[in-house]
Amino acid sequence: MKFTIPTTILLLASSVFATLHATNSSRDLSISVDNADDTPGSAGDWTVIVDNDDPRSLSEMIQEMGIDQTRLKYVYNNTAFKGFAGSLSTKHISKMSIMSGISTFERDQKIKLSDVQTNAPWGLQRVSQGGAIPNPPQDSAGIAAFDFKYQFEGQTAGLGKNVDIYVIDTGVNVKHIDFDGRASFLFAFDGVDADEEGHGYDSLGVL
Repeated sequence: MKFTIPTTILLLASSVFATLHATNSSRDLSISVDNADDTPGSAGDWTVIVDNDDPRSLSEMIQEMGIDQTRLKYVYNNTAFKGFAGSLSTKHISKMSIMSGISTFERDQKIKLSDVQTNAPWGLQRVSQGGAIPNPPQDSAGIAAFDFKYQFEGQTAGLGKNVDIYVIDTGVNVKHIDFDGRASFLFAFDGVDADEEGHGYDSLGVL
């Protein structure tokens, strides 16, 4: 293939520019790592997964990152994947960003479940809140059309707080561990404070 002189010069200039650009980028990254905060835990908690095909051992890679392995919370070294989790410095994260052999690294996040279920069963809204339902419907048609809401704030300890449920049934085992001491007898028609049929216990367990 033949090139004219202007084309050759243009290609050569592009090659030099690309080489200089790559060199400057590597230098900038190196400077960034050198100046990064090396305070333990300054970057927060991270989970790191390394490439299984990398010839280095996990311990060698951790050492190359400059991480004190005794400070790690978890080390994963099994047939499925290799990696670790722990509090890392900003310098560690900067180092990993230019290292080979790193599959992924991600900062740990706290997730809280909080949601509102619309058009929920009326009983679910009532037993999950302390106060009465505002302006409740008074007939079956109104109940069917009413938009009951069940709100979950992410903590099961608050569900049903300050709510009293009264059940007329065959009785209940108030000492059962699932009731956590919250169940009690009010009155027994036969004078027996027990559930000899089992149906009352089942009903209360559902509630």
